[in-house]
Amino acid sequence: MNEKEMSLIEHLNDLRKTLIIGLGSWFVGIIIAWFFKDKVLTYISSSLPKGTLVYFSPLEMFTTDLKLSMILGFIIMSPIIFYSIWWFLAPGLYENEQKFVKRWMPVMVILFFIGTLFSSKIILPFVLNFFIFHSTSYAVAKLSIAKFISFYFLTIVFFGLMFQLPLVLSLLILLNIVSYPTLKKLRKFFYILIFLFIGFISPPDLFSQGIMFIPLMLLFEIGMFISSKLKPMKF
Repeated sequence: MNEKEMSLIEHLNDLRKTLIIGLGSWFVGIIIAWFFKDKVLTYISSSLPKGTLVYFSPLEMFTTDLKLSMILGFIIMSPIIFYSIWWFLAPGLYENEQKFVKRWMPVMVILFFIGTLFSSKIILPFVLNFFIFHSTSYAVAKLSIAKFISFYFLTIVFFGLMFQLPLVLSLLILLNIVSYPTLKKLRKFFYILIFLFIGFISPPDLFSQGIMFIPLMLLFEIGMFISSKLKPMKF
């Protein structure tokens, strides 16, 4: 067996180990999350009036519990999952590339946490309450619990990712991938893309879409301002 074949087999074995560790950890996380999923659901729905969440089929509540446990299980075990991915990818990086990733990874995690906290504490309660408390005398709001869970976590993940914008724009400049003048030219296309995506995940009205769009616009402009002060790094 030649060296290339050995290298391929070693990589495949490492990939298998990574998948086993990642999926196994996630499965354990799902089991753990199953026992406190009800408390989490009570917490995230606390801003809604009692009786707002309903389910429309015998299986909907079970599948919702399973979906919530899968999401929570991934969150619980995410340090192990991401570490196993890093263990697989790190050998393929140069030493300076590994140092670069280790330097910026904590910033990425912190920004993601701030984004999820911002959306769960400010954006979601505001948007949900605006519509729930505008019920009329002839109609009251009832939300599918499955759709509520999907909307809730999709929104906080979306904001967690969008809070990476200042970092992403800064890294594009530091790594000399694009120049600041190029970013300025792409500004309007970014705004269009964000508004289209917000229209996909948010209620279909301009008010809620505007509430979600404004903080993202500010994040982009913060990233643009920081980028304008940076120069490409030399490795």
